[in-house]
Amino acid sequence: MPNGPTDLERLAREFAKLKHAEIELWRNADALFSINSASGLIIVANSAWEKYLGWTTTDLHTKTWWSLVHPSEVDAVATNMARMDFADVGRHMRRLLHKRGHYETFIIFASAWVEEAGARVTYMTGIHVQG
Repeated sequence: MPNGPTDLERLAREFAKLKHAEIELWRNADALFSINSASGLIIVANSAWEKYLGWTTTDLHTKTWWSLVHPSEVDAVATNMARMDFADVGRHMRRLLHKRGHYETFIIFASAWVEEAGARVTYMTGIHVQG
């Protein structure tokens, strides 16, 4: 339990260090990470998208999640996203579009939450499946 302003300041500094480490881990992870709007717009993504799919973070800001999912899987993804309500929707195999036009398979984990402004966002992690 914090004991006065000094302890609170120390805790705030420690939290900031942990948050920085978490961001660096996320940025350099060997798995796809993204935060997506409810409409599917990719808001934030890490460098693994370029490593596995050829899409730079700049490219991804012009894409929606729907444009990258294999067309035969879009309905299933839409159903899963509609069900999400602050909970993990499980694990799903999905094919995602590579910038060169072919598809790569990933195990996708997703969860949703509502930000302070009331906007619903989706947190997505994708592990590449070696083919």
